Amino acid sequence: MARDQIHGQVDFFNDQLADKDAIEIISNTILGRLNCKENSMVWDSAEQKEEALFPRTPLPNTVHGHRLNQCKLASPSKEGGPPGPGPF
Repeated sequence: MARDQIHGQVDFFNDQLADKDAIEIISNTILGRLNCKENSMVWDSAEQKEEALFPRTPLPNTVHGHRLNQCKLASPSKEGGPPGPGPF
């Protein structure tokens, strides 16, 4: 999901995909809440090189409601790095 404008809430629940960066939620404007729970992995960033998962470039979302669960803190920008510190 990329560069969309949503006038309500968005929920991503229990999406289990083999591709490690298949669930990218990037550069969206969401007027409601953004809630991500029990997914294999969710990203608010894109890989800098097509052949490697890391390093990543942040492409944060603008969320006017609450950010919940996996979509609360930014995804790691380097391998093994912590989430955050910024918002997803």
